[in-house]
Amino acid sequence: MASSVFAIRRPLAAALGLLGAALVALLLWFALGRLEGTPPDLSVQPDVPAAVGPALELTVTAEDAQSGVRRLRVELTQAGRDIVLLEEPPPGAGRPEAGKASRVSRTVRLDPRAQGLADGPAVLRITAADASWRGWGGGNAAERRFELRIDTRPPRIENRGPQTAVAPGGSGLAVYRLSEPCPQSGVRVGEEFFPGRGGLFPEDPLVHAALFALPHDTPTTPGLVLEARDEAGNRTQVPLPVFFHKRSFRRDAIPVSEAFLRQVLAEFERLLPPDRAADPKEAFLWVNRDLRRENHRALTELTRTVRPEILWEGAFLRMPNAAPRAGFADRRTYLYEGRPIDEQDHLGVDLASTAQAAVPAANAGVVAFVGPLGIYGQTVLVDHGLGLFSMYGHLSAVAVSAGERVARGQTLGRTGSTGLAAGDHLHFSLIVHHRFVDPVEWWDPLWIQERVLRKLEAARRGEGAAPAAAPPKEGPGRPAAAKRPGRGR
Repeated sequence: MASSVFAIRRPLAAALGLLGAALVALLLWFALGRLEGTPPDLSVQPDVPAAVGPALELTVTAEDAQSGVRRLRVELTQAGRDIVLLEEPPPGAGRPEAGKASRVSRTVRLDPRAQGLADGPAVLRITAADASWRGWGGGNAAERRFELRIDTRPPRIENRGPQTAVAPGGSGLAVYRLSEPCPQSGVRVGEEFFPGRGGLFPEDPLVHAALFALPHDTPTTPGLVLEARDEAGNRTQVPLPVFFHKRSFRRDAIPVSEAFLRQVLAEFERLLPPDRAADPKEAFLWVNRDLRRENHRALTELTRTVRPEILWEGAFLRMPNAAPRAGFADRRTYLYEGRPIDEQDHLGVDLASTAQAAVPAANAGVVAFVGPLGIYGQTVLVDHGLGLFSMYGHLSAVAVSAGERVARGQTLGRTGSTGLAAGDHLHFSLIVHHRFVDPVEWWDPLWIQERVLRKLEAARRGEGAAPAAAPPKEGPGRPAAAKRPGRGR
């Protein structure tokens, strides 16, 4: 009997021993898990700027996949004063269940005026702790500190140029001085922004210049303001006084014949959508509308990168011995079988000479683009600095390459009829940043002298705003378009 009892006790003791070992292992695993030593990960979006203006909103995130986030705190310290922007959980809420939240993300707002902060240095401190048993139950701690500057005062802008006259499709130059360095400043024309550049006047780096343009189809002057935004995001706007001249542009009717369609559409055959290729009229409309729009978007991207220095000098050169075929902003109505099918504005000047005539650079600059550009065919784009570009379209041959520095009058290529063109000619455009402008202004030496060079020279001499100039009786004229074949579409 005794032997049988011992026989039972031995397996039971062994089982209890195994159970005890398992319990010890489980407790050890649990304890080691609760004693993990990895602090939470802290992240902030967006990046904390070096300067904070009237308000700043940040998303602060703490993550801990092992034991969970126990505490998250954000505070701002200035001159010995601590301002708690966030404390999770709030004081007195008790200790959260360990491991309950592996990720805590909260939004905090810095509002210096409402929070009684003064302009000057401050420290933003973000801390978090997990639910580990490390640190006598305090958990693993993480901290991020950011040295920043409170700045709630907007910059000041002083207009350094005289009042100037502008017209639809025209250009202008603004010269102004900032009270402090600003990452963004320039001229706002309605909803469009034209950035200014510093560094043109080494004796005063706070003086900037900005080329701007008016849309050719604006009936009245859009609001023109000088605008600056400082590092902290404070923004200032002051009116830019101008004389606005109303202006009308020529209207023209262009027949679209079957012969013309056969001539030009062959060049676009590989680009046409399958549903448009079968119908010549629909193919033409796709080229004239959709492809034109796509080409203008491409030009906007090409002119987005701007050389800050001024590369041109004096008036721009017009292609010599060339007759005008079409003017800037001509409103064209396209007629197919005697009926209107489309309307487009011609954003350049067409010039025709002998076939494959040499095309000179209008002024000094750097070649920004060379290649096919849809309706403009083989094209050269030259960057003249400060946001001013010249474009040469429909070329039959090109003599320069992208990145090449060119001189005024240097041959860029030869005229041709590539793209949407009915005959050999040059399509010449000038672009201020993203906006097409009338080249006739830039061909006029008096306009260049009065509207551009005089302002730059006054700024170099450190002069302030000049007295308002009387508006001229009329702007620079442009030659009337000759009624000859070969104009661009």
